[in-house]
Amino acid sequence: RLFATHPGRSPEHLYATLAQLASALMTFSTGAQLTDIPAYDHARADEVFAKLESMIRDLLDAIIPSRVVSIGLARKTPTTWTGQFLDERIVGDAADWYLSVNAPMAAFELVEQFPRLCKIGAPDDVEHIINSALLGIPLKAVQRVPAAIPVRLDNQYFALDSSSAAHVKMLAARACQIYLPASVPDASLELYAVLRS
Repeated sequence: RLFATHPGRSPEHLYATLAQLASALMTFSTGAQLTDIPAYDHARADEVFAKLESMIRDLLDAIIPSRVVSIGLARKTPTTWTGQFLDERIVGDAADWYLSVNAPMAAFELVEQFPRLCKIGAPDDVEHIINSALLGIPLKAVQRVPAAIPVRLDNQYFALDSSSAAHVKMLAARACQIYLPASVPDASLELYAVLRS
């Protein structure tokens, strides 16, 4: 707050404060060392602050684990995304799953059509589902998502049905595949697992 209300202070003061915070957080970490804190370089301040911010976020996550796990989705083709579940906390039935979707179409159309068009499940299952026109994990549009999920105003959110057999197979595979036909162009997807406790 001090730096926000006094914008004339030099970046070196902000660096010193953040570096001190990072070093204090390192007392709770076994994997970080003081030498990991980047040295201040005014000419590369953006890189230094980005690295320092990332380090502080990682240290905070280690101390106070987040309830939400973002699944990194890689776009393999214009219609296919894949992701792996690397966090052990989410591979059992301990999380609720949400898909965040942004696409250049009216919100009501997206809410109505997306659950029917999107196929999500274990990678092997989705290939079979696409070829046989079956359903994947059922999706339900939701108006409210858990507070841990970052909300974007232009996105629509869908809950995955964790009681479906396809969901169980996806967790067992520790990976997912999402298929969305080309009729929903330029879509961006984010998958989240929210721990129940």
